[in-house]
Amino acid sequence: MRLFQFIGPEYGIQAIKDQRLKISRIDQLNDPFEMFAGTQSDRRTRFAMDVIRKSVASRLGVLCFSRDWHNPVMWSHYADNHRGLCLGFDVDEAVAMPVDYVSRRVEFDQYLDPATSESEVRALASRFAATKYSHWRYEKEVRCWASLDPDGPDLQFHHFDKHIKLRQVCIGFQSSMTRRMVFDALGDEMASTVSVMSTRLAYRTFRVVTQQNKKLWK
Repeated sequence: MRLFQFIGPEYGIQAIKDQRLKISRIDQLNDPFEMFAGTQSDRRTRFAMDVIRKSVASRLGVLCFSRDWHNPVMWSHYADNHRGLCLGFDVDEAVAMPVDYVSRRVEFDQYLDPATSESEVRALASRFAATKYSHWRYEKEVRCWASLDPDGPDLQFHHFDKHIKLRQVCIGFQSSMTRRMVFDALGDEMASTVSVMSTRLAYRTFRVVTQQNKKLWK
């Protein structure tokens, strides 16, 4: 499936050149309810959810994508007000977790005991990592797990691989970056498989679209 990640200008070219994406840590995402989508009606349940969240956050992060690159709000929030890039990837559906947007928190009355297996914890973690409040629906988010090095630095990256392949680069309409800069970052091998386009605001809708007049491409 084709998925998109918005990125600011200071990191966009570097991400392409290094062929890697920043791993977002669960406890540093902008939604305070990350992995707390379940109800927490008693102390035992709250303890279980906190254990799950901390256990996962120490070992796994997420790569965050959107199904849609046309939303101007996403460009404003995540690509430095249209000055950055939107990177399009072909992502293997086997590793993708489409986010389920809900208006009510999921009923959850489970607790963890010493017999709870790693696979059960992982299943619960995936369920809650892919469940968010309905007001985030505009993001049309899809996530992928990414392993963290527990002894590594706070900032860690996941390299493009057979499951996540760069296929498209959209340059924000207010960006100072040029297609030449993008192609230089891609290198000869990737340049032949990645399309690079300039964007503009649509004339009749609230969308960001491809700049069809190639004379205006940067």
